[in-house]
Amino acid sequence: MYSLFGLLLFVQGFVCQINFPSVGQENSCIEGEVCKKFKDCKSAVKAWNNLRKQPNVCYFQGKDQYVCCSNGGSSNSRIIEKPSTSQQKCDDYYPLINFNPGGFKINVVGGVNAAPREFPFMVALRWGEFDGPSSYLCGGMLVSPTFVLTAAHCTSIEGVQPKFARIGGDDLSGTSDRDSKIKAITIHPYYNPESAYDDIALIELEQRTKLTPACLWLNKNPLPKEATAIGYGHKEFAGTNSKILQKVNLSLFNNTNCNKYYNAEDSNVPQGIKKSQICAGELKQKKDTCQGDSGGPLLSKLKVGNRTIPYLIGVTSFGSFCASGVPAVYTRISEYSRWIERVVWRE
Repeated sequence: MYSLFGLLLFVQGFVCQINFPSVGQENSCIEGEVCKKFKDCKSAVKAWNNLRKQPNVCYFQGKDQYVCCSNGGSSNSRIIEKPSTSQQKCDDYYPLINFNPGGFKINVVGGVNAAPREFPFMVALRWGEFDGPSSYLCGGMLVSPTFVLTAAHCTSIEGVQPKFARIGGDDLSGTSDRDSKIKAITIHPYYNPESAYDDIALIELEQRTKLTPACLWLNKNPLPKEATAIGYGHKEFAGTNSKILQKVNLSLFNNTNCNKYYNAEDSNVPQGIKKSQICAGELKQKKDTCQGDSGGPLLSKLKVGNRTIPYLIGVTSFGSFCASGVPAVYTRISEYSRWIERVVWRE
């Protein structure tokens, strides 16, 4: 299975604004809901604070946002749920400050070299006792002070497991004394190395880190139209690993379109692209992940008030030749959130 991935090429950064209806362009509310100012709708405010669930917007009037409010704002079990453990942890990592009910934005970054500590949750997995970029063969992402999320196929390369993890998105040419020792590896129970399904695993570190983890994207739908992939992989097929963390903007494909590129003849996905997977790439601009990036994050940033929260959407799994005009495939994190919570927070 061709599965070790990397990042390519240059891309101009931009912001993708979620478009809400304007004044007079009302969304139809369901029975039992009324159109009400967001800040006066307790159920909508609680659903956002607890679950980051965006309200169904009726219209804007000046700076006020009117939303479909259940039962005039009373409790609604369909909307008001107890926050998941991962969302509670996310609130701890990124406490809300100066919440702005009109500030729902998805930010997508671009470029090639990431700035130092731009992605403090980025992890590079190291094999062997020796040091150097060539020994960092896979990526990962910090989801708690002691756990790293990665691809299942990254837990063993030629029968050898990684021994160390470098956290913080740092330059890999530096000294390895900052690397954390790996304590234990948990592979998803349904993973089969003969295919790319359920390609996800968790790595426990021996010591806690003080760096801030990223949050898990819990909503299965909708996904943003664009996301960012990061990693230390090759800049071209069969090239060499990058010492400096790379980042690239990619467009997300729905599974129907992605299945046009993968069929039953592909041993990685003999049943086609499943709902537990995401496809991403830039076919015309030839931007992609490549060898060495497997296990790394596909992420999006949600702007809430004056805080920008990184959400992990996918785990780099596999693809065709780098930047060959075929989207790469990522494991969809939202499909595995309960399993992640059980392993990481012992639920």
